[in-house]
Amino acid sequence: MHSLKSFSDILVGLNRSNNTVKAYTNDLAKYFENYDAITESNLQSYIIKNKNLSASSMHRRITAIKVYCKLFNIDINFSIIAKPRLKYREANFITDTAFKEGIQRIRVYKFRKHSRDHVSNLFDMLYNTGLRIDELTHLNKSNIDTETKSLVVIGKGNKERRIPVNDRILFYLDQYFITFLNRTSKSTISFWTKLFFGKEYSPHSFRHGYTTKLINSGAGENIVKKVLGHESFTTTLRYFHNNFEEITDAVNLAIS
Repeated sequence: MHSLKSFSDILVGLNRSNNTVKAYTNDLAKYFENYDAITESNLQSYIIKNKNLSASSMHRRITAIKVYCKLFNIDINFSIIAKPRLKYREANFITDTAFKEGIQRIRVYKFRKHSRDHVSNLFDMLYNTGLRIDELTHLNKSNIDTETKSLVVIGKGNKERRIPVNDRILFYLDQYFITFLNRTSKSTISFWTKLFFGKEYSPHSFRHGYTTKLINSGAGENIVKKVLGHESFTTTLRYFHNNFEEITDAVNLAIS
């Protein structure tokens, strides 16, 4: 068995995020508490023994083990391992109507420390850049390229991507650095999201809404994938949101 320290060091060298390194290392540690080696039979036993875990938690643990096996050339046939079935839950996404209604609530709210305009501009940025909340709170002025009117973002795994923005968003970004940087926490933005847009939403809902707008505007899968910073289009597919009428129209067009 290779040490978990070696495993985590390799992940760090591959520019995996701190959260990923910590989660994968902890998941491997839990497996090796009960088993000395990774084999198909041990994996199946491990899954059965931990049947009370949620499907998503078990899938994450299996993913950590897969990464470990890949890094240390351990030959395991994961296709024969019976895993709990994941329940697909489509994330809530902000529609144009929900966004406009939320902005109207912001414009009549009495803030103690913040300007209504600055708060509404912050959500306008989220809705029109597709930024993750962590990416927004770690922005600095060096991320802005005014010549190309784009935002250079360091996302998951320290991977860089470039997001085109317009003059309005550039202005909001400039205001953001003056007003919010290092002053507004992720928890505050999450609180505002639920307060003004609805309890069913989170800051990530704006990213889903942004993606839906891109797709509805005719952006191809490769463009969407690059703007979001996804490695796999399978991940991007989770961001496709259509109502039943749109689905029906598409199917009828395809089979006519």
